[in-house]
Amino acid sequence: MTIEFEILEKYQMILARSYGPVQRIEISYYQQEMLQHPLFSSDLRQLVDMSRTSLLDIKPEEIESLPYIFDRQTKRAIVATSALSFTPLRLLQIQRTDKHYGTLLVCRTLEEALYWIELDLEDYYDLCKDVGFSII
Repeated sequence: MTIEFEILEKYQMILARSYGPVQRIEISYYQQEMLQHPLFSSDLRQLVDMSRTSLLDIKPEEIESLPYIFDRQTKRAIVATSALSFTPLRLLQIQRTDKHYGTLLVCRTLEEALYWIELDLEDYYDLCKDVGFSII
């Protein structure tokens, strides 16, 4: 699995990371795993770190077909430092915004993402430590 995640009740959020190339099938599997997780709730904030993703191999029509599994008020941020990941994810953000899901922000930096989902940098470091994730 090229996407891993932890649900952190203390912070009311999902922390996810992806590695290497990511295709639609991995994203679908990730969504299914989240939905089946006993702590999942559609109102949890989400931070996805894609800074270690070498390629996001997904077509625009595949992006469109991804189900929306979060409440419309739930803030989510994706950190995509490479142009190969940022561009298709930005398309996803635009598509979701057009459908009145204006709570997803694709960011180039961790600081921008943390600001968007209203999480302090210190809390981010603590939660990464709690789940054994290295710091971005």
